[in-house]
Amino acid sequence: MSSETIRLFIALTLPTAMQQHCVRLISTLKNDITTGVRWEVGDKIHITLRFLGETPSTSLPSLTESLNSLAQAHAPIMLHLAGLGAFPNWRSPSVLWLGIVPNAALNQLQSDLEQRLAGAGILKDKRKFHPHLTLGRVNRNCTPEVIRQIQQACQQINLPPFSDFQAPHVVLFQSTLQRNGAIHHALHTIDLNESTP
Repeated sequence: MSSETIRLFIALTLPTAMQQHCVRLISTLKNDITTGVRWEVGDKIHITLRFLGETPSTSLPSLTESLNSLAQAHAPIMLHLAGLGAFPNWRSPSVLWLGIVPNAALNQLQSDLEQRLAGAGILKDKRKFHPHLTLGRVNRNCTPEVIRQIQQACQQINLPPFSDFQAPHVVLFQSTLQRNGAIHHALHTIDLNESTP
């Protein structure tokens, strides 16, 4: 008999002040993008370290153990936000995001996570790690006119200055898909180790 599966991802959560910065940015974008985008809610905005997808529930103990050992080996990371971008590209955007300035410590954290997940039986992600904050998801049935409106609004906006911020928590989230988007529930939260050099 197959085991029950749950949809999981691992992320760094944002401090409240940075969530509020993102909410204000989304509010500004909404003034020019009046249709075609499902915007994220502030407390759902995060930095995905690894999307696991449907995972056997029996894997939860080994996953939490992997996260505990990961957090012990890494200090909180200072991060800085970059410009707006789109996946897969601006010609046919499906996800609007705010980028993270390249950061060696963040890359090392994610690489270390991959190694620990492999030890827990999770196959390595073949996609390149691209740290970002998802701001909104573009509807699939958008007209070319709406796509142009989205492109222009995102490319012409004057981004406010963002302060550096720390992302001190690694969280294992359960993601439950609903008609109006996913609901995220934290299954395990662990602080990065401030005593780690």
